[in-house]
Amino acid sequence: MPNDDLQELERRSGFMLHPDTSRLFSKLDDDLRSSVHIQNIPFQRNLYTYLEENIDTLTVYYEIAHQLLLTFQTSGFDKYYFIDFPNPPSRGGIGEENRHFMEDEHVVVGFLLYKIMLSDGRVDIDSLDMLMKVIDEDYPDLHPMLYSKIGQVRDRKQPGDSGRMRLKTIIGTALNEFIRMAWFSRDGDYITPLPAFNRLAVVFGKEINDAFEKKDSSPDAPSQ
Repeated sequence: MPNDDLQELERRSGFMLHPDTSRLFSKLDDDLRSSVHIQNIPFQRNLYTYLEENIDTLTVYYEIAHQLLLTFQTSGFDKYYFIDFPNPPSRGGIGEENRHFMEDEHVVVGFLLYKIMLSDGRVDIDSLDMLMKVIDEDYPDLHPMLYSKIGQVRDRKQPGDSGRMRLKTIIGTALNEFIRMAWFSRDGDYITPLPAFNRLAVVFGKEINDAFEKKDSSPDAPSQ
């Protein structure tokens, strides 16, 4: 039936008729497939608005065309969109160049940032150097857990680096990845957690709790 066919076509690809599709869809698609989270923040506002206006047909498009789940979660009054993978082994046919799997050491850093900046509300932290100072001075009880966990996930030490410099390097690398995913923003040296960073607790909540509950039984951190 022609009308039914037209309705099905619109359900699957109605977003293609949107006036901003030629300008925004390619960027949105690249970001979503690269594990970037889309939220209502200044540098993503045009993508967020486009996604909100086309969410129904875009959801159907990713499900039917790529077997991917376009979904969202909320953090307070904020909403963020992302691609989920209902079939992890296939990753929805996403190519190797766009596959991003979070490394174990980055999850450990995520635990640390979530604990200090969100759970403990340390809103005064605005740079990597400030974060390292706070870890050194205010969180000595976390040192054994941090060095133990990082020791487990790195195959070998970087020659000549102290334990603290290794930790700073790993935290800096993880922050760069979180910025790429739009979990954090950076303005010069200043870093700010974004609403989507709360997804860490959704995905790794049990691991976060276990890591900090077991910190007292971790071996001592290496000497500087």
